[in-house]
Amino acid sequence: CMTYGYPVGRSAVKSMIPTLEKEQVLELYDKFILNVIRPLYDEEIVYQKIPTFRLHFPGNIAVGEYHKDKWYRDKDWHEEVCELNYYLPFTKAYGTNTIWVESEEDKGDYKAIDVEYGECVQWNGANLTHGNKQNLTNTTRVSVDFRIIPYSKYKPSNHGAINTKVEFAIGGYYKTTKNEL
Repeated sequence: CMTYGYPVGRSAVKSMIPTLEKEQVLELYDKFILNVIRPLYDEEIVYQKIPTFRLHFPGNIAVGEYHKDKWYRDKDWHEEVCELNYYLPFTKAYGTNTIWVESEEDKGDYKAIDVEYGECVQWNGANLTHGNKQNLTNTTRVSVDFRIIPYSKYKPSNHGAINTKVEFAIGGYYKTTKNEL
């Protein structure tokens, strides 16, 4: 906290919040991918290099519009690679503080993905319309989401991510477990 340029309680704040460098967070993420997600597949995988971190505060919306991830990718590329989404909340995710998704493509029957702390959900965000409602709970949802492609389905794309414009390619938006084992 700052008042007129002078730090207020800096040592108290620092002692309460652990410091994690970006590299440490990404190392934990890579270990999670290798030890938890990779064993779900019969082959190596291509995965989102930097997961998307989300905070869904009470009274707010975490994602601005309902959408399908394929709307932001090359249509032909998307149909070939079969990208899947994973949702990993670090807090209980329920009701209006979680992702809302339709059960089948273009059905429009949105339901909450209620997830307990410690659970991870695989789902098809590329084809199913999804988004967030205004968080009317008293709980801030903290989560990451990321995307996975089976290595045999992967093809590079020169399309870029919506915010960063990083190309959907290994070394850009993605990395692979192929040489990590």
